Amino acid sequence: MNARVGIENAEFFSFHGYYPEERKSGHVFLVTAWVELGYSNKKDQVLSNTVNYENIFRICKEEMEIPRILLETVASDILIRLKTEFPEIRNGFIRIQKQAPQLGGKVESSFVEMTL
Repeated sequence: MNARVGIENAEFFSFHGYYPEERKSGHVFLVTAWVELGYSNKKDQVLSNTVNYENIFRICKEEMEIPRILLETVASDILIRLKTEFPEIRNGFIRIQKQAPQLGGKVESSFVEMTL
């Protein structure tokens, strides 16, 4: 059996962007991230037998606080940290959405997705 554990649409105000004004003024981002790991139908209810989604949120929060030019870098760094801290992870996914990007027209969000 496989299990997925994750967070969906966690909101962060961060300072990522190609243009200097983006890194100065900041923007709202939504992060969805999940990891997949093997799971045997144990009845022991021990948190250490899985990946706690609080840790997924913590890693996302810490990485979102570091300003970067490209969202691809943020996404990659989050997945690398998840795999490093939880080597039992088989697969992972992250989606970072920039809310209402200024592109010269009405756009709900832009995004980067990455898998492990």
